[in-house]
Amino acid sequence: MPLLPLTRTFALTAREYIRHFVPSDVAAALKSILQETIAMPALTRCPFLKNALTLL
Repeated sequence: MPLLPLTRTFALTAREYIRHFVPSDVAAALKSILQETIAMPALTRCPFLKNALTLL
């Protein structure tokens, strides 16, 4: 039974006076956390996901 790919999108918004640095700082921190806690353990357990699991 074919299944659609699982995707997740996180959107960050900020007020005008902090929009220049906060979203990029938060995105960089989240990317690192997601890589260490989700992506790397998943690829260790399921190496066949190598071409399907990406963080952008």
